[in-house]
Amino acid sequence: MMNTMRIVLVDDEDTIRKGLMYLLEQLDMDISVVAEARNGQDGLQKIELLQPDFAFIDIRMPVMNGLQLVQRLYESKRAPQTKSVIVTAHSEFEYAQQALRYGVADFLLKPLDENALQELFDRQVTSASAEADLTPTMGMELIDGMIARQEVSHPVMIEMLRYIGMNYMKNLKLSDLSETFRVTPTYVSLLFKKTLGVNFVHLLNGVRTELAKKMLEQGGYKIYEIAYMVGYSNITYFDRVFKARTGMTPNEYVNQVLRNRL
Repeated sequence: MMNTMRIVLVDDEDTIRKGLMYLLEQLDMDISVVAEARNGQDGLQKIELLQPDFAFIDIRMPVMNGLQLVQRLYESKRAPQTKSVIVTAHSEFEYAQQALRYGVADFLLKPLDENALQELFDRQVTSASAEADLTPTMGMELIDGMIARQEVSHPVMIEMLRYIGMNYMKNLKLSDLSETFRVTPTYVSLLFKKTLGVNFVHLLNGVRTELAKKMLEQGGYKIYEIAYMVGYSNITYFDRVFKARTGMTPNEYVNQVLRNRL
């Protein structure tokens, strides 16, 4: 039996919190709102104390705004299992995307509705399951093949590539490699360029695209689910990267796969 999904709501407007709580109650899911907070500071304390499964966080709040809150959560790592969901207006969306660097799991655009909430939970549950069962193995197989084909011999480069193979589904940045391997960001950049002839972002997008292609070929997942599974929180950006790497959109790639099977 699935455990109750525990949620904290962080928004300075009472009507927004009450409306979100009402929508959550309409879903056919075992959900419990365990706390509410009117500002980021209060939200931070409650999230760290209660360790919810999800925290729905508004951007504009007094004392501490939503971006500051997710940054604090990301840097402190005191609620590692909590998935932060930014609730934002269309006019704030580009601003809200800054939160991606702080490990935000998803976005909800106002005005909220029941379908958007259900789709969000479907994405997150599918993504979590796939990460646990599929992606680390697939990532390591891809990386090991790359190391063999390109005859990579530099020991630090090999370890960095394997780190990417295990973590590409996360909000991975060049600074993560720098901190993990105790070298400067400049050293990481130069090592990628000298050893592989490409920069870190190009390599990471290539790994994610190849894995997305494999999942599209296998079937069983929606395109937006695959985007999240391979590390993209922004579906539009995933489409753009995929087309730049393959010459076609994910939908076009699926159609080509289906035609080739006829």
